[in-house]
Amino acid sequence: HSKCIKKLLRYLQHTKSISLLLEPTHTERAELCYYTDSDWASNKTRKSTSGYIMFLNGCPVYWQVHKQNFVSCSSTEAEYACVSDACNSLTWFDALITDIWMNPIRLITIMEDNESVVYISENHFTGSRSRHIDIRYRNIKHLVKIGFVKLQYVSTHE
Repeated sequence: HSKCIKKLLRYLQHTKSISLLLEPTHTERAELCYYTDSDWASNKTRKSTSGYIMFLNGCPVYWQVHKQNFVSCSSTEAEYACVSDACNSLTWFDALITDIWMNPIRLITIMEDNESVVYISENHFTGSRSRHIDIRYRNIKHLVKIGFVKLQYVSTHE
């Protein structure tokens, strides 16, 4: 345990000048924006890697990258799984931020670079090739339907 503590103390010593600055904004409500992306079947196991970053009023405050625990049959499924993970984390953050600001967040935007994912999340139609995605990740459609989340397409290069 002493090695871990020494490593932590060295890390803190070398990074004490690094910080995130959260300044007051002129808006009464907090604004959350997520950017999500996945790397489809990129390693030897063919399991995709998911990653997302959350911005609170323009400042990055939370991010996560992990390997998915299943093999996706398409890039759309891998991206949809990534968006689902982001949706699961944002409900917790929404409750926390609502307690801090005392006002609910008006809308959470998820920026996604796969147009199929945006289309599937906003439409009730499910084709035979995307039915398994619809069943597994119904939480996204529910959050979009109630107006809690909006998926927006963003180019991969932005």
